[in-house]
This record gives sequence, structure tokens and C-alpha cells, in this order.
Amino acid sequence: MSTADNVNLVKARAVGNAGLQRALNQLNNGLSPAITDMTFGPGKFSTTVDAESSLVTVVAEVGKAKVTQSINADFAQNCCDLIVEETYAVGNVIKNVKIEKLCNVQAILSKMYVSWNSSSCATALLCDGTNSEPEAQPIYEDVGTPPNNKIWICHNGNNPHTIAVNPNGWNGHDGHVDDYLGPCVIGEEPGSQIDIVTCEESAESQTLLSNCVQDDDGNTVVQIDMAGTTIFQAGSIPTPAAQAAGSGEEIDVANAAMTDNGNYYIDVMFAQPIAVGTWVTITTEFADASTLNKTFKLGDQPQQTEPDPVEPEEEGGEDPEPEPPADEGFEVENGIVVVDPSYQVAMQVLGSAITCGTNGPEVNVAAELCTNNSCSALWQNSDLDGGETYTTTNDQPGSEYKIRAHAYLNSCANFSRYVESTDTLHVKSLVNGQQAPALAGFGGQQSVQSFLSNYLNDAGVVTIDPDQVIMLFELGTNLNTNPNSTAADFQDLVILMTISEVE
Repeated sequence: MSTADNVNLVKARAVGNAGLQRALNQLNNGLSPAITDMTFGPGKFSTTVDAESSLVTVVAEVGKAKVTQSINADFAQNCCDLIVEETYAVGNVIKNVKIEKLCNVQAILSKMYVSWNSSSCATALLCDGTNSEPEAQPIYEDVGTPPNNKIWICHNGNNPHTIAVNPNGWNGHDGHVDDYLGPCVIGEEPGSQIDIVTCEESAESQTLLSNCVQDDDGNTVVQIDMAGTTIFQAGSIPTPAAQAAGSGEEIDVANAAMTDNGNYYIDVMFAQPIAVGTWVTITTEFADASTLNKTFKLGDQPQQTEPDPVEPEEEGGEDPEPEPPADEGFEVENGIVVVDPSYQVAMQVLGSAITCGTNGPEVNVAAELCTNNSCSALWQNSDLDGGETYTTTNDQPGSEYKIRAHAYLNSCANFSRYVESTDTLHVKSLVNGQQAPALAGFGGQQSVQSFLSNYLNDAGVVTIDPDQVIMLFELGTNLNTNPNSTAADFQDLVILMTISEVE
């Protein structure tokens, strides 16, 4: 090998290392690193992936020198887990399919496939391979107690009737083919239904299920929500051309991004009810070409369990008295907070992020508080960045409070937009127990879940006090004219309101 070839070989390794680093960066951001003949420095490289094996291969060339390098990497399928143990059917919805994200900057869900089998063969099959069809129970003629120490038998199969006979040798009836001990059976009642609990397939059920005739009941998937945000809707999302999907058909879910680690709950809505006991297979396909797949039997909605009773204290202790239900003194409806008299309203800006285009200058955001439609500026109409607080006291019965936000920047084509909290298309009002939207921040901005990190549990569910409400404003995008905009991130202004009684 010539000196020039040796030099090119060294260069090719360096180009290959650059290709590997690019691949890792792409995967870390939820994207596929696959590319052909990308020019880099003195040479070029091509990257291929084997997502199933979590393998990345880079072939680098400089002149006649060629170097092939492969590494194992974390694809979305390695950083996420598809969990169905909390899943159940209610009406036309499959609830609580869960993706748990554990690593990488983000995972991008690009496609889903949902297939189901509602045939009688499938619905009767349990996860352990046994059958769930209940056995019918006989109904016996009600004849009471036999007289004179005799026994009841059912006599004559052609015209069955119950008679009392001596027990010894059934008084000659034990040899009759159609006679049997006990009163005659006059009917039957269905056996007790088995409660169906969601469970994953086993090797036994997988084999038996493959022998069942496929029956999708003519049903279709019409909508999919993830973390409170609609990622597919027939006729509108991701485009008006989106069509309801039949069993096993590809569903485009608008490149739904999962940035923060944690749980993302998915609800799948059908055109008509989905039966408990249906076997379902869900496949999630990510933007980096990796997939997750689960097959499971769809169970009933779990019953709510009552809390354990509080035991009284021993040795003279007093029984604890139940706490009275809290009277929050307010209610939230369509972005309006109705407040009782002698309550104070405290507001805190949790954050604001909006720019003029990707990586452009920051857009100013100000806010007004409107009381019974009379509005006044908050924080002297200054630009809000987070941390601002304001408190006012209500002395009128049933006062209605709403917030009006204003985003503006003259150098951004004289951009100016007002949005009131009553505009439920552009403002989400969240109370305790609701799911926060799992939306990536536009242009690399901080996500809404990051702004709410102190107020969410691991599942992305809001955990605030009963006297609090969070309002999320989308100011940069007009969703009336552009309903599918990926720039809508609902963190242009984030406000926490606390309503408490004046002491």
C-alpha cells in the first residue's frame, strides 16, 4: 500500500468517526441517521441503520480508501417502553396506552398501526390460552323436599317429570337410560361472566389466536390523543386528507415529539364501540425507523377501590373525624374564573417563550386582568419572562376573571395578537388531575412541560392544589386559519392562578 493510500485510510477513519458522531446526534434527537454519500472534509460517508438490532453502520471513503465502522446506539425503541397493563376499553375508546420515555433528548412518534380482532373465537380466548366462555348452569324443577324419606328422580326422557321413589335401587328406575337422580332440569341459565382484565399475549394464546378468523367489526380508528393533544384526527390532523384507519392500516401521527422523560398516555378513539375482550396489537413507529409492538387482550375499566377505613386509636385515643370537603370558592369554565366574595386572586407567571420565527428575536408578551369585562394592565404592560406576581381581592359575588394576553413586536412585520383566556382554541386551562400537553417548544424553545415541571407527576399529569388553575397561551399561531401548525406549543405565556379565602 502506497504512502498516499495510508494517508487516505487514516483520513477515511476520521471521516467515518464524524459520520458516527452525526449518527449519534441524530438518534439523540429522535431522527434517523440514514444518509447516502454525505460529503465531509476530504471524503464522504454513507450511514445505514438496522433498527431492530440497534446497529448503526458508517462506510467512509477518501480516494480509494474505504473504512466500515459499526456501533450499537440508543434508538427510540431502546429509550422508550410501550406499556399496556393500565389500558382498558370504555365505549369507543381504548384508554391509557402508555409510552414511557427514559433517555435521549427526544423521541418522535411518526406512525402508528392498530389492529384488532373482535371475533367470537378471539374474544373467548384468554391470555393463558384458556377459554372464557362461561358454562351454562341447569335450572331444576322446584319440588321442595321429598316425602317419607324418599328421593327425587327425573323419570322418562320422552315426557320428563319429577317423582319421589324409595332410595334403594331407585325403586327400579336406576336401570332406565333416561332417568337420573334429582328433580328434572327445566331449563338453563348462562354462566357467570369472567371479569376481563387487560393482559399481554402468551405463547399459548399467540398460537391459538392465529387460528381465529379475523373480524374487525367494520370499525375504524378516527382519532388518537397523546398526553392530552390530538395527534391524529380523520379529516383534519395531520392534514385534511387524513382518513379513518382500518385494522392494521398506517396512521400518520404528525411527528409527535416526546422531549421530557416520563410517561405519555395515548387514547385511541374508534368510529363505534370497541368490545371488551377484543385482541389488539399496537405498533409505534418512530422517526428513527425503530418500532415498539404489543399485543394484548382489552380489559374492562378498572373498578375504583374504596380507601381503607381509618382504625381508631388505642389506649384512650380519639377517633379521627373526617375532614369536611373543601370549598374552593371559585369555579373555572371556558377560561373564565368565577370567584366568590372575600377571596383573593393571586397570579404568577411561570414563563413565556415566543420568537419571530425559528431562532429569531424575542416577541414581547404583556397581560391584562379583566374583571367582569373591565380590563386593566398587569405589571405595567411590561414584557413578561417569568417570576412576576400579582394579587387582588374580590368583594363582589360571582365576579368573573379572565386574562387577556398581548404578543407584539414591530420589527417582526408589525406582529400583534391579543388572545383572551376564553378563547379555548388558543388557551388551555388546567386544573388538578388533568394531562399537560406533550408539545415540543417551537424552534428548540423550552417545552410547556418544562415550564410546568414543578407541577406535574411522572405521567405528565397536573398536581396542583384544588384552589389553583394553570393557563397555557398560544399567541404565535392562529389556529383558526392554520389548525395543524407544528409551531403551536402553548408556552408563549404560562400563568398559575391561586384563589384563596381572605383571612
